[in-house]
Amino acid sequence: MTETSSGVPLGTTRRTLVRGAAWSVPVVAAATTAPAFAASPCGSTYSWKLDWGTTSYTKNTANLGTATVNNVAGTYPITVTFNSSVTNTLFSSITRHQTNLDIEAGMGNIGALGAGEQGLELWHSSSANSDNVYQTVVVRFDRSVSDLAFTITDIDFQSGNFSDRVAVSGNRTGIPASSYVIGTGTYTDPWRPPASNPTPANIPDTADNRGNVAVKFLSPVTDFEIRYWNRGGSSQQAIWIGDLTWTAVGC
Repeated sequence: MTETSSGVPLGTTRRTLVRGAAWSVPVVAAATTAPAFAASPCGSTYSWKLDWGTTSYTKNTANLGTATVNNVAGTYPITVTFNSSVTNTLFSSITRHQTNLDIEAGMGNIGALGAGEQGLELWHSSSANSDNVYQTVVVRFDRSVSDLAFTITDIDFQSGNFSDRVAVSGNRTGIPASSYVIGTGTYTDPWRPPASNPTPANIPDTADNRGNVAVKFLSPVTDFEIRYWNRGGSSQQAIWIGDLTWTAVGC
């Protein structure tokens, strides 16, 4: 009598057993690598801050500045560029000051935002009072950001010299800090001093918040523009952009 039972089910050989064992290895490996993938900074949201006092910022050219914002270890920096251009007409023009897009070390506590607080300077002069002559600064992030917020400071006027006009594009709010600034910050209804020209006229650049507007975006953004112009006189005029905060993924 021939023995036919070997303890291994019919149709199964040592080769098929080895093959089955080999195919099971990737399953185990995939299971062990899944937690590392879930913890990737690319899938996590972080809070970010462009602090003009500490963030690396370079004025590449007279009309372009670049900030590199870092976060915790493992995240990729976010690059923010500030690109200035002017729109002129045949009869009037904007001339940017040499310190336009600078961070002035001596300008601490801009808009009474806090001791030592600095800001990005937008500074120019215009040859005429016109809504058609202006400086535009395009702010661009190298990846999408949410909850973007910052403060514009020193929106004011000086009789016979300048009367600031400021607009910001995008889906956002803009809340003036006082009655010394009116408007909604659009191109047709810019933030500006009221027509009654309240006193004090020329609000101090630092330690005074009456010329401030707090801006907050309501939807994700990769770029937006700030338009700045003059509707009174032809002297030098300047505003400052405070620290920017936002949320974004880590890479």
